[in-house]
Amino acid sequence: MTILTLLLAVLLAAFIFAATLFSASQVYFSWNRRWISLTHALSVFATLVGMAALHFGSGALSVVAGLPLLASSSAAFFLEKRWNRVLPPFQAGFAAVLLMYPALVAE
Repeated sequence: MTILTLLLAVLLAAFIFAATLFSASQVYFSWNRRWISLTHALSVFATLVGMAALHFGSGALSVVAGLPLLASSSAAFFLEKRWNRVLPPFQAGFAAVLLMYPALVAE
């Protein structure tokens, strides 16, 4: 792994963490808009489960976390307005990585 690849991975991980923090704040701040709050809550939960799946190297758990994360982050993108649409695509990208993870580590 080159240093450029490592720096790019760290940069993308920072955006995933920022999107997760944004979703956590949207759960609190948009409690009166039920669908947005629920989609962000599911995004936060699925992101944390996905991170745990990568940590433990579980391909099955990564797929279990990737499917709801892809659905909830896509829904959050379409339910949000203006600049609030910037970060959910990073969670959708993380969901794509989670769904591809079993194929990436298969030997």
